[in-house]
Amino acid sequence: MRISAIKLFDLATIKDDKVRTEVQPFVEYVNNALDQLIRLSNKQTTFADNIDSEQIEISIKHNSAKDAVVRQPERIIGVIALKVYSATDAVNSLAWKITNDGGLSLTAMFKEASTDVRKVRFLIIYG
Repeated sequence: MRISAIKLFDLATIKDDKVRTEVQPFVEYVNNALDQLIRLSNKQTTFADNIDSEQIEISIKHNSAKDAVVRQPERIIGVIALKVYSATDAVNSLAWKITNDGGLSLTAMFKEASTDVRKVRFLIIYG
């Protein structure tokens, strides 16, 4: 089944040729985006199929740098905190950097600033 934005935006009803000419590229763009989205959803493409990434779990203290072992630190373009294994805590902010020796260093600030060690799952995204 193909859903077409052309059917939603019937260009034939636009009388002004200048407006129709200006709107045509946008309608084609939306149509192509919808077509790609539907093809992806029909094939049940997953996040892992399209994004080079890995998940790691480390134990970390509030506002303390912790080194993590990842496969290719030089290719990292982003780090996201996915889950904190705590019923009452959350990550408020996250900082990461590539160290001088080529490793990954993570610093997390939690909602509750304590000296407790928390286990956190991170998503490492490669580019």
